[in-house]
Amino acid sequence: MSHQQPARGTVDCTTFRGRDCAEVFAGAAEWLAAPLQAEIQVWGVDLDQPRRIDRGADAADADVYLELFYQRSGSEGSGAQEFAG
Repeated sequence: MSHQQPARGTVDCTTFRGRDCAEVFAGAAEWLAAPLQAEIQVWGVDLDQPRRIDRGADAADADVYLELFYQRSGSEGSGAQEFAG
């Protein structure tokens, strides 16, 4: 299978599963732009990574392309949000 090179001056921004990174990040941007997320501090991002064993197997995991790890300002708790493409 041949891999097409990006045009000069551009970057190939697809995940290893073939998803367009722009689509994945657009979904995350929409979530982060919501008023409920005003005090979110993102401290980690996994882009199209293999799922961690400790999370358990789930058929939906195959559709996860971006996972944000975050903390809300003034809160000691943290969370994770997954985005499918």
